[in-house]
Amino acid sequence: MTDLVRVGLPILTVAQMAGTSVAMIEWHFGHLVRDDAEQALAGVT
Repeated sequence: MTDLVRVGLPILTVAQMAGTSVAMIEWHFGHLVRDDAEQALAGVT
């Protein structure tokens, strides 16, 4: 699931594939999205 979140697959799609809720995916993997966003913003000048 980590790889799917990291490549930008929608959280809803990841949740459906895993057979769980969006809330559960966000709880466990949400930090990856935040980390990637922070890194992307750090590269903007």
